[in-house]
Amino acid sequence: MDDQTVNWDSASTAAFEQWQSGATNANGKALSEQTRKQRLAMYGKFLKFLYAREVPLSILGVGSAEIERFLASLTSSAGTGEPNISTCQRYVRLISDVVDHLVSLGLRDSNPSSELLKQFSERGGGRSADKLPECLDAAQDARLRELILRMPTDTWTASRNRAMLALYAGAGLTLYEGIHMQMKDVDLAKHRLVTPATPSGSRKAHDVPLAKWCEEPLAEWIKCLLLRRGDWEYLFPSSTGGLNPDPTDEPLAENSVYSLISNALDTIGFAGAEKGAAILRNTFALRNLVANTSQNDLRSWMGLASDYQLFRIARRRGLWSTDDHRPA
Repeated sequence: MDDQTVNWDSASTAAFEQWQSGATNANGKALSEQTRKQRLAMYGKFLKFLYAREVPLSILGVGSAEIERFLASLTSSAGTGEPNISTCQRYVRLISDVVDHLVSLGLRDSNPSSELLKQFSERGGGRSADKLPECLDAAQDARLRELILRMPTDTWTASRNRAMLALYAGAGLTLYEGIHMQMKDVDLAKHRLVTPATPSGSRKAHDVPLAKWCEEPLAEWIKCLLLRRGDWEYLFPSSTGGLNPDPTDEPLAENSVYSLISNALDTIGFAGAEKGAAILRNTFALRNLVANTSQNDLRSWMGLASDYQLFRIARRRGLWSTDDHRPA
């Protein structure tokens, strides 16, 4: 193990302090002493959290789940017991900076905080801790489901697109999960599916029960795809060809899925700045919170390690019993 690894694989902040001594801001100027002290205190708090675990964990091995748990452990200075969003944002930026540096040193392969950093960045600078992430309101949500259920299915691509929208809206999938969903992991008889894990391990595979309303579009699509014969790995294969394309067993491109979702949101009159899968996922969470779904159930369905994302969407936390609930 080389010296760099030893320095960073430690509860000591020495390696961080040495790195910060030569750090600069976005304008190329050296960080002020006050900024360095503040960042050191924040990094020290994060390290203390990691090494206070039953099984201590260093910055070289931390994953997105542990970062989310740390953020959830922060408390508001206002005494609400909930993390202040701007505070969480500062910590995510700091952690991301550190891990990017470790990647550049070859001590880590990837940055597990990238997705969290993206989520915070998309909110814009003026969002308060009490302002919820973007979601459809109840009327827009109802219109979206009506739109999906009456979408045409006269071509295989139309049937695929309808089912894909239904699954994003009715199962709360991330963009990656919907694109890489595999045919073998959908069990219509048991009304459930198992999501794909990310290659980095930042998101684990997890079981998701299907909302009743989204099962018909999904069943019709699977029947359509099986009629075309072939060994299909991906639930939503991309297409090849011109005016009359054929399915090819490759995942759809992200921009194609974004366009599909964005067009649907435009149709129902949603005017938010973000129009991708995150809106449907947030709305899935809000819809089920309003329906008094247990936080435990919802966290499990969405593959969340903590309540952090849920209490950004709604403060209310009424828990049901542990019966076998179905999504709304």
